[in-house]
Amino acid sequence: FHFANGTFAFQACLFLIAGFFALLLTTGLYTRFSTFMSWLLLTSLHIRNPMVLQGGDDLLRLLLFWSMFLPLGLWGSIDSLKSKQKRQGGYQSCSLATAALILQIASMYAFTMIHKWHPYWYDSYIAGEQALRIDQFTSRLGYVLLQYPELLQFFTHLTVATEWAAPILLLSPFFIRESRFFACILLIGFHLLGLQLLMYLGLFPWICATAWVALLPGGFWDFPLVRRGVTAVTGRISHIFNSVAKVIPDFQISWSVHEKLKHSLLSIMWIAKNTFIAVCLLYVLAWNVREVDPERLLTYFPRSANWFGRSLRIDQRWSMFSPKPLSEDGWYIIPGKLRDGSEVNVFDPDSSITFDKPDLVSETYPGQRWRKYMMNLWMKKHSKHRLYYGKYLCRSWNAQKRLDKQLITFQIIFMKEVTLPDGSEAKPEETILWNHSCFNSS
Repeated sequence: FHFANGTFAFQACLFLIAGFFALLLTTGLYTRFSTFMSWLLLTSLHIRNPMVLQGGDDLLRLLLFWSMFLPLGLWGSIDSLKSKQKRQGGYQSCSLATAALILQIASMYAFTMIHKWHPYWYDSYIAGEQALRIDQFTSRLGYVLLQYPELLQFFTHLTVATEWAAPILLLSPFFIRESRFFACILLIGFHLLGLQLLMYLGLFPWICATAWVALLPGGFWDFPLVRRGVTAVTGRISHIFNSVAKVIPDFQISWSVHEKLKHSLLSIMWIAKNTFIAVCLLYVLAWNVREVDPERLLTYFPRSANWFGRSLRIDQRWSMFSPKPLSEDGWYIIPGKLRDGSEVNVFDPDSSITFDKPDLVSETYPGQRWRKYMMNLWMKKHSKHRLYYGKYLCRSWNAQKRLDKQLITFQIIFMKEVTLPDGSEAKPEETILWNHSCFNSS
């Protein structure tokens, strides 16, 4: 959908439509259809611009995919208030779809730790320090912790233990309620009190934490404080629904077919749905196994079978900071020349041109999407995008400036900095990625 038209108005309409279905999903109105439309539009958006995507986007897309088969509107939603059927089974749901969701989350942690099978993670335990030396991610608190390498080694131990504990506790057949609750609290804290405070990772920690909320055991919602909070929210939703119902008629789907035919059709749909879920789940698990050693396992799972995963966008690879954190990092300088002969810093117009390292590299980007895009831009395999970025800079600059301040030419320079195994940083290397002219030489 997002490739159909590139104008601002068309894209804005798609975002408004996506926001509308997100609102329906949040309040639980026509929940299953709203989940499907949210997944469809998010997938379309991801296909439109893969240069700005990260692991959190993949997880969000997959959570929405599996959620299409879950009874999200069964409780605490407008749909549940409309339904005349009483909720059965407390706050729990058990089906092939719930198994798929659990295995999806468990596999993310299990396979990322398999991909991280490297001495930095499992022997010297310096991966935590190396990760915080990736300036594009590191927060101010992260730089403070870099002064305590022994503490960072302990945090690396803790990270390895936590990420291995996630699938073990999640799939444990013993003390299921207790192990599930402990896993949820542990991983939510790990993402929001650990990664989120030390590194700028965009929405990734929040999406991971949200995934674990769905796995909280049913008993959690029976705690008095939680129950009172949920009751208050449900009551508010009920009030909103009653207000809306006075204006918008309630559309009901009626069956005009014979009762036996209806039950037969529902049985066929149930079988088809669960068969599809099983196929997708086995496919996802096989995909993740293949990604551990593609060279050897392509014989059993050839790339010719990728079309299925690519079509549904259930393709995935959990290789965050693996097999070891990046050793090459850096920052951008884009010096440009204006029509009046003056020079400007195109990358940061409010600052003068300097080749010195910024105090906080991670804050030189307008946001995490820009950070991901720019760090992809310096990679050789994405070099063709440099022309398009250059054209964008010309358009965005010259559209706001008078004639004598028009941008004529500029260079895209990446100051590459290599982190050595001992934790020290090599002298930055100036790399000219692109020379651009905003106007024809004639």
